[in-house]
Amino acid sequence: MGKIFAISRKRRWLQSSALALALALGACSLVPDYSQPTVAAPADWRNQSASVTPAAVGSDEAASVMAQAGSDKLSDHWWTAYGNDELDRMVETARNDNHDLLAAMRRIDQARAQSHAAAAPLFPTVEADAGSSRSGNGRTSDVSVSYNAGLSVGYELDLWGKNRAALEGADASFQSSVYDAAATDLVLQDDVVTTYLTLLSLGDRLKVAQANLKDSEDTLNLVEIRYKEGAASALDVAQQRQQVASTRATIPSLQNQYDQNQAALALLLGLPPASLELEQASLDSVKLPGIAAGLPSTLLERRPDLRKADADLRAANAQIGVTRADFLPTIQLTGSGGLASDALTALFQPESALYNLAASLVAPLFDGGLREANYDQSVARFRELAETYQQTALTAFRDVEVALAAQRSSADQEAALQESADQAQAALTLANLLYREGAADLLTVLDAQRAQLQAQDSLVQARLARLQAVADLAKAMGGGWQDTQMVAGL
Repeated sequence: MGKIFAISRKRRWLQSSALALALALGACSLVPDYSQPTVAAPADWRNQSASVTPAAVGSDEAASVMAQAGSDKLSDHWWTAYGNDELDRMVETARNDNHDLLAAMRRIDQARAQSHAAAAPLFPTVEADAGSSRSGNGRTSDVSVSYNAGLSVGYELDLWGKNRAALEGADASFQSSVYDAAATDLVLQDDVVTTYLTLLSLGDRLKVAQANLKDSEDTLNLVEIRYKEGAASALDVAQQRQQVASTRATIPSLQNQYDQNQAALALLLGLPPASLELEQASLDSVKLPGIAAGLPSTLLERRPDLRKADADLRAANAQIGVTRADFLPTIQLTGSGGLASDALTALFQPESALYNLAASLVAPLFDGGLREANYDQSVARFRELAETYQQTALTAFRDVEVALAAQRSSADQEAALQESADQAQAALTLANLLYREGAADLLTVLDAQRAQLQAQDSLVQARLARLQAVADLAKAMGGGWQDTQMVAGL
């Protein structure tokens, strides 16, 4: 009896040792230690001094705007700083109904399912079966019946962490899909804002052209009256008629641009073009926000496209561990147990029980270089994505610098064009007065009309450029997006 106990203890010790060895081996990982590529971020922005304060605000309000601009925080609803309720509604509609963004969200669902699938090999597979069979021959009435029921279990020991590496890569790919959707969301926000602002500016430019057309037609009436009185020549009439026709010709082109941008905005909102009507019709309904760029170092965490590039790199790093493990042997454990009997009533008796345990080891010997090629490909893929990450970071820094420079240049341009438009209006008023009094010729009036039309149209476009520069900066800075913002909505 003591010998039997000794053998039993030895067997349990061997089983425990084998289990401990398997667990120890299972703790191995062939995934390289991940280190995010180093990107040399500038200490400050070259164009940080660009003015972001609206020129029309008073001193107290200006101080408030500058205090807000000095913050490193950027609202995740940055477009509300324009102070336009219609724009707010449009952005929210687009974020709910835009099909490109919804497709990006569905890609998140796919990546989540792939991540769940990647976790499955870490658990055993269990299958159940039950059945009965009858056998006999045509010469006798003897028929034998047998019954069976059982379970089978299979499990692959993750000795080298291959399955865990695959799960790590799938999780990183899932995060990448989240960041990709956030980047799509940010681009959508910017597209809606800039398209809406463009529509309002085209409305203003149409008003400028129509007002100038009316002024030109009024001047033509005056010229024709003077011609009948003998105070103007036929050349004066022809020149003014040409001016009227030239001004009228600008309207269809502007209207076409308006219609195209209206259709583009409807598409962004997930609507048919005919169903979109604007309540506002002028850039005067939009405030000039004050948004600061913050520090360059914060950009690497603010921009979702950079976070996506980092997640892609992590997934590629995990794949290296998978291809490394392919060079090493795998152990598959299988077991089955159940009941079998010739009589259904005896099926669940102890004597009907049976079981089978097995372990198989598969070691790679020769595959024509397939595993080595897969490993080389995974390493090359990681190196490619490391370069992509650094290029994406440099592009992000470029985007901010360009947006800051655009803020400064558009502000200077708007101020200069405002002065130009004021002087052009004054010159046209004076030219019309002098022409009526006979102290100036028609050519002076025509030149003043063309200058005034061009100055007012350019002023509207400069105002648009300044407003869009704010949107470009918000987009370049990640739009106030936070890492948990989209994950919380999943």
